Amino acid sequence: MAVVNLDSTPPLWWDEGWTLSVARNWTQIGHYGRLLSGNFAPPGLEATFPISFPVSLCFYLFGVGVWQGRLAIVAYLFAVFVIVYLLAKRLYNPRIAIATIVVLILVQPHAQIHPIIMGRQVLGEIPHLEECCGRSG
Repeated sequence: MAVVNLDSTPPLWWDEGWTLSVARNWTQIGHYGRLLSGNFAPPGLEATFPISFPVSLCFYLFGVGVWQGRLAIVAYLFAVFVIVYLLAKRLYNPRIAIATIVVLILVQPHAQIHPIIMGRQVLGEIPHLEECCGRSG
């Protein structure tokens, strides 16, 4: 479910465009930043290095495109699910850990904050959740 129509669902956000543009420039011309009228510009509103680097790596391995950039963030999503599972298993037991993942996936008040939707966008929320959960576990 996390990788079906990765290039079109959800629609590309403006914030994603900044990060994808910087990652593309880094992959194709070796400049970590934007281009302004064909000249190098400093980094701006794109996501930080822990998000831009995996996106750039996916561009290098699979070519430049929306689904290629989002594929890196989907990898973070799966890592977050594994970390949350392991944390719940360590704190409680395996049954509670599985229930935690099921609740995380099935019980969401708004579609835009659903982990699968957020984990398909080149934004910093899912990778930073992994960082936060990883420190706790």
